[in-house]
Amino acid sequence: RRRRAAPRRRRQSRRLCSQILPQRYYRATSSGNMRRARAGDSNDATANFWPDGESKRGAKHHNMPLRVQHMYQYLSQPVHASSLSVFRILFSICMYKQAQYFRDMFDEFEQSILVLPYPGLGWITPVGPSTGEFLLALNRYAAIFVGLGFCTEIATVVLATTFTYLFVLCESNHNNHYILICHVTALASLTCWGRWASVDYVLRIFRHRRSSRGQLLNPPPDVTIPYWNLLLFQFIFSVPYFYGAIAKMNEDWLFNAQPLKIWFGTDRSHTRNLPSNVGEAWWFPWFLAWGGFLFDLGIVPMLFLRHLRILSFPAAISFNCMNKLMFNIGIFPYAMLGSLSLFVEPDFFARLPRLLYAPEVEFGRPVGGAECARLRWHPWLLLADFAPLRATQLQAHDEVEDAERERKAAPAVSPLKQMALVGYVFCFFTFHALWPLRHFVLYPRGVSWHEEGHLHA
Repeated sequence: RRRRAAPRRRRQSRRLCSQILPQRYYRATSSGNMRRARAGDSNDATANFWPDGESKRGAKHHNMPLRVQHMYQYLSQPVHASSLSVFRILFSICMYKQAQYFRDMFDEFEQSILVLPYPGLGWITPVGPSTGEFLLALNRYAAIFVGLGFCTEIATVVLATTFTYLFVLCESNHNNHYILICHVTALASLTCWGRWASVDYVLRIFRHRRSSRGQLLNPPPDVTIPYWNLLLFQFIFSVPYFYGAIAKMNEDWLFNAQPLKIWFGTDRSHTRNLPSNVGEAWWFPWFLAWGGFLFDLGIVPMLFLRHLRILSFPAAISFNCMNKLMFNIGIFPYAMLGSLSLFVEPDFFARLPRLLYAPEVEFGRPVGGAECARLRWHPWLLLADFAPLRATQLQAHDEVEDAERERKAAPAVSPLKQMALVGYVFCFFTFHALWPLRHFVLYPRGVSWHEEGHLHA
């Protein structure tokens, strides 16, 4: 009877372990190892899993932190910093150009009779012309320092602070694209976008060479960033496209081509830069209405689909160039063109010099060290694959032992830090996904007419 009951007890034990233990520990143990674990063998892979004084009865409380740990590992995977660094350089050029647009701001404030503050921000008042000129100069020099990558972290904080202050001074200066810049610079203050192609990186190389004389084991400067840095930048630049399509889902735009007919019918300045007088054709407003709607609706999936990159990049370049030729919307088209550098492989720009000095080396071979080489990407999406982090992917016992050895050798990260990062990313996605839609719930219908809830929408 005992022999007949043994298989049933083993099946129950395996089922219980599959529920309460991480799969990589469970798969790493055979039935013999499980018996040794029950007998108290400390050499087993699962013997030291539970903290001292804790029983498996409380294992259900570890499910949530374990999921958080898996998500933290996914978000903190190292990727090469070249694509984000190239975007940093292009975006800093746009910010310097934007600072030129603001050069007369404080002179206009001094001459104006009334300054219209944003609701709830009336306590933020314009400073005098001399202090304002200092802030504008500080904003320009911060943009230059960010582009050069010199004291990048401090320069990014100064750039974000000064531009946000200049933006919130007066509501008459409102532009939704300025709100995007505020969000981008605030996000950049929390990232490491100066790890590559920067003066800081060159200085780190010199310091490393000086400190590495006679020390062969001294590691070189890091050129990788956590994956969440790149992912959030990709998301924040996908928001204007997708919600632009939602904003165009109304009767005036789709079925009456308004206000495009009014703009092109009364003012020829919008179409004077277009060839062959195409802007005067009757079908041109309809082409822009439906073409702009379909572009905004489909460009984000196309940018993330690797095989459609041959279509998405020319479409995005054409769309933003037409925006600049027809409408006076400042640096926004340039910034969106620069954001295309985020939608290539992270080490793409670091691999470009191979075409010059080492054409015999395979162009697709990754750079950035063993950490970047281990990162697996989705086969047809420009997203890191979550599967390698799942414990069910670790089938072989040797792979489990290697993963466990790397986990123990890696510096310990506190659960509070892991939950803080995962919580920040979750709140970032949630806020930017729901906040532009608030006017559908909080305000009357027809936001394009009464513009209640138009800000940030």
